[in-house]
Amino acid sequence: MMPKIKEVRDIIATRELVYISESGQRENALVEIGKPYQIEHEAYVCPYRVGSTSYEHVFGSVGIDTFQALELSLKTMEAELIFWVRKRGGSFEFLGEPGTGLQKNA
Repeated sequence: MMPKIKEVRDIIATRELVYISESGQRENALVEIGKPYQIEHEAYVCPYRVGSTSYEHVFGSVGIDTFQALELSLKTMEAELIFWVRKRGGSFEFLGEPGTGLQKNA
């Protein structure tokens, strides 16, 4: 069973983004990935956080090993950011360019 993740500890990677609302207001956003850890005999979870001052979601992805848990968290984070924009409107910017830098075709 997946534990409820309330915070991301042992951060192993971060990405700084800028969220731009539909009205043009700019807000710093942060993606954080925690170190994967074992939760059951053959299951691991990789916690992550996407957030800013006005939005936050902490979650994790479960895999059969730490590598799969990390890989699934990376894919899920991309979906989280897409959901954020669909729910609130606006867009993201990474290093002054449109997007998050997470999309494979970006």
